[in-house]
Amino acid sequence: MITFDEQDSVAELPFKYKPFIESVNKRGLNISNVVCSTASVGWYGEIKSKRTLKLQCFYTEGSSNLFARPLEGITVVADLDERKIVQYLDNFNIPVPKAEDTEYVATKQKPPFGPTLT
Repeated sequence: MITFDEQDSVAELPFKYKPFIESVNKRGLNISNVVCSTASVGWYGEIKSKRTLKLQCFYTEGSSNLFARPLEGITVVADLDERKIVQYLDNFNIPVPKAEDTEYVATKQKPPFGPTLT
């Protein structure tokens, strides 16, 4: 099992990890607008395996739809038991999608997608 406390503590690791901070700066982004979430890398039948999570980070500035603005090209893998980053790759720099027209909040939608109730 993975607890919420473990997920939360691991999701904060990149913000103290110098190579990640440098990658965000290299992309011209403000790190205070970056959030990271966790995903299990799976279990493949090993008798004893490491408890690791892969982190996916997103840029939130300008849109509440964070999934529309991922930081692609960055791979972060963290060990849950050691609470540290065990793998970090910044393979390529893909521009973060623009925030315009990424809102999914009903009050910000325009017809034909938004509410036209009268």
